[in-house]
Amino acid sequence: MLAKIIEKEGLYIMKTGEKTKKALLDTACDIFAKNGFYKTTMRDITDASNTNVAAVNYHFGDKENLYFESFKHAAEVENREISAQIKDISDAKQLLKKSLYLRLEGIISKSPSSWLMRMFHHEIPNPTAIHEKIITEVMSKQRDRLKGMLAQFFEMDLSEGQLNVILSCLISPMLHQMRLEEHAGMHKKHFNMLPKRLDDDRRIEMIVCYIISGLEGLKKEMQNEKN
Repeated sequence: MLAKIIEKEGLYIMKTGEKTKKALLDTACDIFAKNGFYKTTMRDITDASNTNVAAVNYHFGDKENLYFESFKHAAEVENREISAQIKDISDAKQLLKKSLYLRLEGIISKSPSSWLMRMFHHEIPNPTAIHEKIITEVMSKQRDRLKGMLAQFFEMDLSEGQLNVILSCLISPMLHQMRLEEHAGMHKKHFNMLPKRLDDDRRIEMIVCYIISGLEGLKKEMQNEKN
């Protein structure tokens, strides 16, 4: 009887611990995505997640490791949420268009699927001590996932140099969109001068169209060079 009670209590503690760990990761991702590493305090995270510093220390050790684990968690969330919505698309162009649309939609709506891109947006200009670790253990894996999709779109194996050029064409508009979102309040009076503001869906569609058109032009050049 005592053994069963101990086992039951152990399972309860495990489930509670997992719940606390997930709450910390979700909250940390959300706040790091908004403020970056340097402008985020442990108090910000513990207050928002209704936990305490002891819980952070128990599950992650320190803020730096929590930051790294947040990157890993954000990558998992991005992969899961986007993969679920593109799994039935077989056409290479439509697959890429949908993937881009979902990423931009996440950035504008600030949904969990955009945690990774928004965190990396802060990390690029203000790299932390674990920047290389983030690149090699998290971002490079995301890069490999995109490489397969892009190789399918370009209908060829891509060299590292080609992939770098293509990724810059994809990421630059997204980073620019994040900068616009950050400064929207500062320039609100100028946007209001326009006769009609585009709704978010139409704005995303236009950005995706711009990216895809550029990639199609690049595809023709690369195929001509190959031939």
